[in-house]
Amino acid sequence: MRRLRSEGAGVRRAWRAGASAVLAMVSASCAAPAAQELPGCVVLDGLREQSIGQVNNTLGGPYPAIGDSATYVHQLHDHGGNQVATIHGKTNVRLRMADGGLLEFFDERIEFGDGTVLAQGYYERGAGAQFLPLIGTAGVFRDKLGRRTFEPLDAAGSATTTFTLCPAGILK
Repeated sequence: MRRLRSEGAGVRRAWRAGASAVLAMVSASCAAPAAQELPGCVVLDGLREQSIGQVNNTLGGPYPAIGDSATYVHQLHDHGGNQVATIHGKTNVRLRMADGGLLEFFDERIEFGDGTVLAQGYYERGAGAQFLPLIGTAGVFRDKLGRRTFEPLDAAGSATTTFTLCPAGILK
């Protein structure tokens, strides 16, 4: 008696091979363009963040300690030193990481001359470059989503910052 090979198995193998080839071609040709090249995106690169006035660190104990909160006002300046935005923020130290670092939750309202964005998210204190998710709420940023990437420069609140906001679904 002769055994017949199942047509289903051959079709499945051919489909898998074809699908893999198509995925490889699509993946190779779909390199993500820079956000500046995408329609409707706003990118503000290389801004300098500086703390102004007094930071209120008395909202729950000595800062930074677990359970403590702080409020602050920062300014963002462009390469020429011109102020482009003001950040009104608060932070809450939520927990100590296994490596001893502190995890803080940030909540910020960032007001530019031509629009406003909100940032919220976790930040590991002292961990270098990180980002917070953004949502545009007014002006040129309205209905855009993105990230605020920042790298702290010192303990006084100075940092280099980049904002990238795009219409929903464009940024990956």
